[in-house]
Amino acid sequence: MLRTDLVRIVGILVASSRVQPAYAADKFPDYPVRPASDYAVKTEKAGVTVGVQPIEDLKEQKTYFHTELSPKGFVPVFVVI
Repeated sequence: MLRTDLVRIVGILVASSRVQPAYAADKFPDYPVRPASDYAVKTEKAGVTVGVQPIEDLKEQKTYFHTELSPKGFVPVFVVI
């Protein structure tokens, strides 16, 4: 009984050591943020301002998303509240 538990614990430790840690995920740079009222597309209601910035430039898409989304039919949108 004790040996079975020990084998099970060792197996769990070996399996968990094979999992890629979360800190090894891709790193994406932060998009430069401005106040919501500075964006060309914005709205304000009840003291809350929402600014929207479509990211249509392929170079910016490659920088911030590591892929070009426009040729695939997607336009990423940055939203600031």
